[in-house]
Amino acid sequence: MLEYQNKIAIRRRMEKDIWQGLYEFPLIETANESHTKTILQKAEKKKWILKKGVELISVSPLFKQQLSHQLITGRFIKLSLKKKPTPDNDWSWVIQNKFGKHAFPQFINQFLRIKTG
Repeated sequence: MLEYQNKIAIRRRMEKDIWQGLYEFPLIETANESHTKTILQKAEKKKWILKKGVELISVSPLFKQQLSHQLITGRFIKLSLKKKPTPDNDWSWVIQNKFGKHAFPQFINQFLRIKTG
């Protein structure tokens, strides 16, 4: 979760998959569980964050969702950014209490229920 000036970056999935049309946070996929440091290095390489312009806010416990053909596991890493990424890809910047206007996959909804519940 990338936070800049009290707004969180989200994007609508356009890929043709089961989550097509739903929203997600900027996502880094890996084949195996990765350390937070590794994920942050990948985000820096994508120019989503600047090494000295980011503060680690939290790392969630592991979340899981069983799909018919695979098990999805992941963590939510919340970062506070001092500078907005350029370009900001196809992201929208949304105030967290406005998330209800966006449809997220069940995997993310699990996290949001705990985080905001």
